[in-house]
Amino acid sequence: MLIKIGAKIVSHGRYVAFQMAEVAIPRNLFADILRLIAELRPPPVTSTA
Repeated sequence: MLIKIGAKIVSHGRYVAFQMAEVAIPRNLFADILRLIAELRPPPVTSTA
């Protein structure tokens, strides 16, 4: 399956926002897309002290 969407990445100070265009896709597919985007982030660094 191929879904083509319009999106841009906006950087503001300390955070980066991923702005998606409005599209009519099923809720579960949208949730899967957000999960995949979240997996792009490195895991948080934990201190051992």
